[in-house]
Amino acid sequence: MKNCITILLLSSLFGCSDTTSVKIGYEQDEGNIIDINSADVESTDVIKKYFDAYNIRDYETIKDLEHDDVTYYGPSGELVVGIDEHYKLSKEFLTAYPNTKWTINWSVSTNVMFTEKPIENWVTTGLSITFGDDSMNDISRVVDAKIIGGKLKTVYVYQRQLTESELE
Repeated sequence: MKNCITILLLSSLFGCSDTTSVKIGYEQDEGNIIDINSADVESTDVIKKYFDAYNIRDYETIKDLEHDDVTYYGPSGELVVGIDEHYKLSKEFLTAYPNTKWTINWSVSTNVMFTEKPIENWVTTGLSITFGDDSMNDISRVVDAKIIGGKLKTVYVYQRQLTESELE
């Protein structure tokens, strides 16, 4: 009996390989409430690889982590469709701001639990972006990316300038 209690205690402390998702919120879709559940943390690895590749200017890895028809919705209303357009704009941006660095502050993976269409995996990530010079102010960005098959499919980007007190 003592061994059974010890096993139960250890399994509750260290867990088992339980991958049950937990409801953490909801979204509204055409007037319907759709549960949002916790999801596989491995999807956050896709985002980490993506921004790590940006930081070392590894364009091939960036392209490998995007679907050919990837769609980006930028913070000022920009719409970028397709891997080729995104590659072109990324090269232009990094030529203009060669010292840019992305730092992930947090990242979470969730599933939108649709019943009438496939479940969607989304990774939401908070970033700090620095430019390494005084030409632009540092910014805070939240990126919400739909991940399908280990690649970015749809990406929404939100950002704001950091205040002086945040930069101290």
